[in-house]
Amino acid sequence: MGFAQHQSFHIRDGWLRKGLIEAQNNPFIFTDPDAYLKFGLGKNMVEALRFWMVATGLTIEENTPSRKRHQILTQFGNLVIETDPYLEDDGTLWLIHYHLLKNKNAATAWYWFFNHFGRLIFDRDLFVKELSIWNALQETKEIATSSIEKDFDCLVRTYLPRERNTSPEDILECPLVHLKLLSVENENGRRRYNINRPEPTTIPPLVLLYVIKRWQEESQERAIQVSLRDMLAGVNSPGRTFLLGMRLNEAIRRAVDLTNLGFTITRTAGLDTLSIPNISSEEMLLTYYHNFATI
Repeated sequence: MGFAQHQSFHIRDGWLRKGLIEAQNNPFIFTDPDAYLKFGLGKNMVEALRFWMVATGLTIEENTPSRKRHQILTQFGNLVIETDPYLEDDGTLWLIHYHLLKNKNAATAWYWFFNHFGRLIFDRDLFVKELSIWNALQETKEIATSSIEKDFDCLVRTYLPRERNTSPEDILECPLVHLKLLSVENENGRRRYNINRPEPTTIPPLVLLYVIKRWQEESQERAIQVSLRDMLAGVNSPGRTFLLGMRLNEAIRRAVDLTNLGFTITRTAGLDTLSIPNISSEEMLLTYYHNFATI
């Protein structure tokens, strides 16, 4: 599991574009001692960006036969740099969010927060306490409280707009603030954070169906039919990803109606069941990025 590997730097606007361009041109860029000059960032920021590129699913990092580490763009990374390099499309932002919350090894705090925490209202102390307990139950090595606190600070800055008194170092927001998944309020001098449920119409239909397909491939043994109720709470499920609660059903029906990929909904014994076509998630991702301006 990975805690506090981001050097305390959240994703800044423009970082992922820089990372994609440089990694595409030179897969060894993050092992170059002069990488900070090419990125125009501090050395610790380059290390943070190296982490975020993998954590967001845009690249994978591997050893060459000479055991030198290099980063290779994933299918998702290639499609983003080719069709949405400035991360202007909401679907791209949702997919970055999705890769973060399913990356248990690199972005453990994000994985735990969206898949296991389950609180709609929380504060810093509750987050740190509950994540510490969960980590202990995983029978992994003990993690310093300071590392979990750094993950908390970075996670909320991933989704919260910057405040008026933000320091010059933090003036650039994370692109994921546009998803509006978190809000904050002060209550008796304490900061309390709220999970915000998005409107179903804000979820691109093909992105929702892609996440359903990945979930079916990875945890449902490619079952031809899955219950809409089962999609609500499973690890890396569409319910956990999009935080829609019971309105997930509404979003799925809308996605099925607006696309023509062979997904169908039937009702049997009072339960809604989604029939999933024999199409790979890779094909669906290609379809989205070849058509995302219209679907």
